[in-house]
Amino acid sequence: MISANSLIKYLKIIFFILFFHTGFSQCSFNVEILDCFQNNETNLFEYSLFKEDSLIGKYHQSKYFEKFPKGNYRIVFETLYSANITKHFTLNDKFPKTIKLCIDDIPKTISVKEKDYLISNIKNNEKVTLKFLFSGCFNEKEYILSFQKKKNDLFLIYNNKKRNITSKVGIIREFEKGLFSLKKTNIISTSNALYYIETKNSKFNYNDPGIWSGFNKMLIKLNIE
Repeated sequence: MISANSLIKYLKIIFFILFFHTGFSQCSFNVEILDCFQNNETNLFEYSLFKEDSLIGKYHQSKYFEKFPKGNYRIVFETLYSANITKHFTLNDKFPKTIKLCIDDIPKTISVKEKDYLISNIKNNEKVTLKFLFSGCFNEKEYILSFQKKKNDLFLIYNNKKRNITSKVGIIREFEKGLFSLKKTNIISTSNALYYIETKNSKFNYNDPGIWSGFNKMLIKLNIE
């Protein structure tokens, strides 16, 4: 039969094993910051790593973090848009080893006024022209897309071909939301992209250093080559 002293000593050993295992066991993880659509890593955007409410550090590149104690963490990272994204995670033995920070994801906190959707909100018998010009060291592109609305149906005209895209208006709205939410940047680049939208009553233009892939994403979703 186990004596009271032996039982107490045994329980203390169990307590210390559990304490050190839960309080001091460590894990490693990898953080990738990238344009997820193009699958390109970037060092142009900052992210901050916190444990609970304590700042661990600020970084600009993908990084491998070694021997971090288990617990609750969060990462706040810059995006291409006028708002940051916060990603929460719990570090433990089951935690995925890689965290992807997609700078091209549109933050959920961003909103665009309904009246500012120039393409997807056009009225019947109206026309909107979207022009995209891209220039780089070894590449130049130009697209001119026309949108018309007739009898509540939205049509796209490109390369003298007209098709009904009413069922894909959400793709247009996603593009507009991203374009109208891009933040001004001082990034110096050898490439340049110009977006130009013209309606009957308004005009919009934006210069981008060729780092936003929203237009290419829209082309793919609309099956435009």
